[in-house]
Amino acid sequence: MVGFEDKEGFKNSELWVGDTGTTCHMVCNDKNLYDVILVNDKVIVGDGRSLSVKKMGNLKVNFKNEDKNISTVVLENIKFVPSLKLNLFSLALSMKKGWKLESKGTTLTFIKMRN
Repeated sequence: MVGFEDKEGFKNSELWVGDTGTTCHMVCNDKNLYDVILVNDKVIVGDGRSLSVKKMGNLKVNFKNEDKNISTVVLENIKFVPSLKLNLFSLALSMKKGWKLESKGTTLTFIKMRN
């Protein structure tokens, strides 16, 4: 698990980690989820622990686009896992949904592929 120090005033619930191993997006705070449904599910994390999933919903997330402007993307069917310390962004799921991942130095860029 990756951890972050709170040097810039970020709360862990505002931090996202790109994860190649997770099959879904997961959040540790349900504050901005919408179209929420209550669930009683579990996810297995990288160290083998089973964590409870309490809700699922959609989330609007802002990203900087190529022009440095803010674009909003809706992440669907996000799982709310209260015991997570930060949010997990599923790189595998995003690529499966038609996004291309590029890396330049320490910067990861997602590009929406046209159909």
